[in-house]
Amino acid sequence: MCCVGSSDVVSVVIPCLNEADRIEQAVKSALSQPTHAQVEVIVVDGQSTDKTVPLAKKHGIKVLSCKPSRSNQMNLGADHARGKLLLFLHADCSLPDRYVEAIQATRSRSSPKCRWGAFETIKLDVPGWQSSFLQATVRLRSGLLHFPYGDQAIFVEKDLFRSIGGFKQMPLLEDVDLVCRLRKLGPPALVRQPITTSARRWQRLGLFQTTLMNQGGTAPPAPHGRQLLTLLANPPTHGPGSQRGSKTGA
Repeated sequence: MCCVGSSDVVSVVIPCLNEADRIEQAVKSALSQPTHAQVEVIVVDGQSTDKTVPLAKKHGIKVLSCKPSRSNQMNLGADHARGKLLLFLHADCSLPDRYVEAIQATRSRSSPKCRWGAFETIKLDVPGWQSSFLQATVRLRSGLLHFPYGDQAIFVEKDLFRSIGGFKQMPLLEDVDLVCRLRKLGPPALVRQPITTSARRWQRLGLFQTTLMNQGGTAPPAPHGRQLLTLLANPPTHGPGSQRGSKTGA
């Protein structure tokens, strides 16, 4: 069910490019909520040449289009969103059941109420030791460093997102840059349920190389790679009066 027009709406923004094999699963996971959950789903396509757009439109959701750039696509989706809370979902990822309730419960337990967050970890859609390893390492990074990545479905209040300038125009690491700015305002609220992500990238490049690339060890260009490595090497410290994100059980 796709509901709009309420102050309690969660707007799920899904940027995509040639994701015909995955887009419906992402959309269905966003829409598959109890009837009382207020959800708006916006797919922003980067001029796909496959059947991504017609497959997304089948579900009666808003589908926008612009030149391919994940930063631009997510900013465009945010501009058209009606919800007070934005959630950015990668097209090859799926949200867990009752994710809206989990987010609300997690945020309500933080004091003061946390204005941004993400899901604590991810799991591959192919079970095995690689998925278990990935879950553990991502959970460690998110919990200790307060540093979720974009594939963990970052959510943020729309007015806060706008006030910090949204996603910056950059070819890589737009999620890292956003989190760097959000962390200055306090750590994230971390929802314990995992996001499910496609194993295709890990299968193509290998688990350890992909993990290293995600940590900024090989792929990101300077200065962003150096910035991320510095952040990973120097976890944030928070005083007694600082805001802390809370977690909800899965």
